[in-house]
Amino acid sequence: NLVALWHTHGVDVALRHKIGKGEDLVLGGVSAGASCWFQGCVTDAFGPIRAWRGGLGLLDGSFCPHFDRKENRAEVYAQAVASGVLPAGYAVDDGAAVQFTDGEFAEVVAEREEATVGRIATTQEPASSGIYREELAPRLL
Repeated sequence: NLVALWHTHGVDVALRHKIGKGEDLVLGGVSAGASCWFQGCVTDAFGPIRAWRGGLGLLDGSFCPHFDRKENRAEVYAQAVASGVLPAGYAVDDGAAVQFTDGEFAEVVAEREEATVGRIATTQEPASSGIYREELAPRLL
């Protein structure tokens, strides 16, 4: 709903304008608040967990919050990336975060050792179910 309001009131245009001018801009968020910056995500905001390709696209790719906590989320995200419904992206456990600088991946941080982040992308490897998960080592906070 917030993304729809941002579109209606031109917030997305204002953000793109600031980015285009090279102005300093800090974006942050947890769960839906992080997902909105990407092209798409996996969400249960509309009912059962499903892929949604309505993000602002200020960051390339897709995002999956709560990767370790919510039922079926890992499977739904893997299938959405494998089928091309969502572009490659980041699967983020609760307690972990992905940092970008100037729109580019910078690092992964975590508040607990068990929290992980994986880069999920398509692959042609026969035994992969169409996806590849690259584990990104977090810096423990």
